Amino acid sequence: MKTTLFTMMLGCTLLAGAPALWAGSSATIVVAASNSPADCKAKANLVCDGTNDQVELLQTITRANKYPTRLDWGPNAWRTVNVYARHSVIWLPGDYYLDNTLTIPDAGDMVIKSEGAYFHYRKTTGDAVVVQGMMRCRYNFGTIETSS
Repeated sequence: MKTTLFTMMLGCTLLAGAPALWAGSSATIVVAASNSPADCKAKANLVCDGTNDQVELLQTITRANKYPTRLDWGPNAWRTVNVYARHSVIWLPGDYYLDNTLTIPDAGDMVIKSEGAYFHYRKTTGDAVVVQGMMRCRYNFGTIETSS
């Protein structure tokens, strides 16, 4: 089966040097891969184990509080929805293993920074990453390797 490599980049704003906090709505959550260097793991709030890493990655997003966000729903029509918001995540360089799709839930004013991260999608069908909805978000993914 042919392996496809591609880089997925949504947005271009980078998060720089925010303090690492685990609890609270405006937190920056830092995650290390299972093969990240020891000094990176020591600075991380969470270390993935190399199996089903999409579960830990999703947990870092859903640690945010939900806030009401007004969305354009159509011409002269708006809808207010509650989304994970005011939050940032740093996925440190290393290899992350996705045994299922990583689904990024509806979010607002959220940043995901993962330059240097290498995501291995292990399924032979389906999407490696699905972004459900985003409002003023900046996502910068590393390389995603997939055979699907």
